Amino acid sequence: MSTFMLNMMRRQAKPILWFIVIFVGISFVAFYGYSRAKAPSKDKGDVPDKVGTAFGEPITQNELVFAAAMFGTFVTLQGYSPEDVQRYFDIYDQVERLIILSREAARRQIVVTNEDLAENLQRMPIFRDDRGAFSAERYEATVNRLGLPTEVFERMIRAQLAMTRLGQSVTSGVTISEDEVWRQFVVDTQEASAEIALFRSGVLLADIELTEEEIAAYHAENSSDFMTDEKRAVRYVYLPLSEMMPEVDVTDEEIEKYYNSHIEDYTTKAACKTSHILLRTPAQAEGEPDEEHEAKIEEIGEKAEGILARVMAGEDFGELAKEFSEDPGSKDNGGQLDWIDQGTLVAEFEEAAYSAEPGTIVDHVIQTTYGFHIIKVDELRAEVVAELDEVTAEIRETLEQNKARRLVADALDEIIFDTADGIDFAESAERLALEVREIGPFGLSDARPAPPARGGDADEDPAAEPPIRQLDGAMPFATAAFELPGTGDVSDPVQGENGAYVMELTEVVEPREATLDEARERVERALTRKKAEDAARGMAEQFHARLGEAGDFAALAEEIGGSFEQSDAIRRDGYIPGIGSVEALAEELFRLEPGRTTEPVQVPGGYAVARLGELKPPDEQTYLQQHDTIRMNVLGRKHSRVYTSWYEELKAESGFELLPDVVAMLRR
Repeated sequence: MSTFMLNMMRRQAKPILWFIVIFVGISFVAFYGYSRAKAPSKDKGDVPDKVGTAFGEPITQNELVFAAAMFGTFVTLQGYSPEDVQRYFDIYDQVERLIILSREAARRQIVVTNEDLAENLQRMPIFRDDRGAFSAERYEATVNRLGLPTEVFERMIRAQLAMTRLGQSVTSGVTISEDEVWRQFVVDTQEASAEIALFRSGVLLADIELTEEEIAAYHAENSSDFMTDEKRAVRYVYLPLSEMMPEVDVTDEEIEKYYNSHIEDYTTKAACKTSHILLRTPAQAEGEPDEEHEAKIEEIGEKAEGILARVMAGEDFGELAKEFSEDPGSKDNGGQLDWIDQGTLVAEFEEAAYSAEPGTIVDHVIQTTYGFHIIKVDELRAEVVAELDEVTAEIRETLEQNKARRLVADALDEIIFDTADGIDFAESAERLALEVREIGPFGLSDARPAPPARGGDADEDPAAEPPIRQLDGAMPFATAAFELPGTGDVSDPVQGENGAYVMELTEVVEPREATLDEARERVERALTRKKAEDAARGMAEQFHARLGEAGDFAALAEEIGGSFEQSDAIRRDGYIPGIGSVEALAEELFRLEPGRTTEPVQVPGGYAVARLGELKPPDEQTYLQQHDTIRMNVLGRKHSRVYTSWYEELKAESGFELLPDVVAMLRR
């Protein structure tokens, strides 16, 4: 499909129609003949009515288009553009999933009533007004923007609800035991102590020497690792915004309208700066009697009242926070919190804070879902809205830029339309009195900003900088060039900071294995790193072999050329303070008995050998506090595993298959 057709469809079709025409390539209008929108379509003969099979029954063109339209609708509502969809999603997989699940829901006779539909629509945030209530006007405007008749959109929502219920029926019988919750808590929180001998390859790099024979041999053995980059050449025109500024006029009415519609941009929200002492309340443990749990909560509340009494009697709030608060983020800072915008805090806390005077203590304990709070209000800041005359100049400049950009894009569109009609790119540019320039071949990396020279000095030879890097908006320019399908294709307008481009792809230089001269710097870096890593591994193996005869773990590590680390807070997730995330080493450690030593393990930047000290017992109080959250996470992961396994079996059973041409259209 030509670039011109893509551009025309973008301008003429509503979002979902555009999605279907481009990604499915079949007649949407034939399916939705009563649609209010007009969209370009192919001859229906391009794709036969039967386009595949599932569960032994034919998949019709209408069924395929509906599934693709349904997917397009939901990704559009989530803010994805057609380009994003092409980049991030496999359209074939999505259509396959929707058709299989829709048919299975129908086989199971899952029914979605009108009441179910209405309830779901009213819960969707996109259809709510500023007060959070369902808005029929917003609903109608959104569906119209999608380019769908209301009855078609509601059919999609019904299908989605049916598939959701299908999924719920698959996972409804999934349960987890308390043992599973406890094991997950142990995995998430248990810590261990260990001695660690670390042999870093980075400190060895400076001592590595390479011979020419080693370099040539390494390049020959690993030549496929050293490819040249794909490069592209284009011819292009650039139209600066300044050329259009004389044609731009911004009225006072437009400025006022922009100000009113973007008032949040000119508003500094009300905020509070508070300090608090938090006493956390535990979640009710499964099987715990209500009266026992309530007694615990009451006891914590009484303790909070006692602390409040001491504050009101004149004791230092910050010192009491350090002693009693259970908020790890503020405790060590005397309970002090940063400035927090109004509407961010839990309602009970916020209401109390804004009801008190700055510099005072809230005179009663506040209970929230987190626990009991003693609150000190340090400062309050009122909402401030900038006056229109204060921001008029800023808004005028914004609107002038926006209008100039639209005029630039409209002018450059003429080249896109001309080239689609067979007019040469240069001839079209000449009609607009625009100079055609050529650049390339260049790679994407050529457009990236150069890293600062060592020591912060400027590059010694600015002339050696790739020419593309000197363009306005070099990275968007290069990205657009690499998104063009083939030579002769013309881009959409590409925005720079001060203007816009349109380009035509003239040459593609495919990647190939680089010669040693071309790749020498990369080869030398890679070989140096490898030799340093080999040396670090050898040191770790030597350490491990000698550890039995040497009594002092730390002394032996330093003797061999490594460093010694000791940690009391190693977790199963692999984070070791002072070293970083080293999951492989932590995994080995937690398999050992105390006093035993790991084999050498590769870690980021080198190799390590560790000796387990002790496994700390999990904290049962923390477990009780986090129980419900952990249980929900474990259950969610189990639901996901069960559902995924069930769907894979269903997909195999369905025998889903589409015609090769249709598969190609979905995956192009």
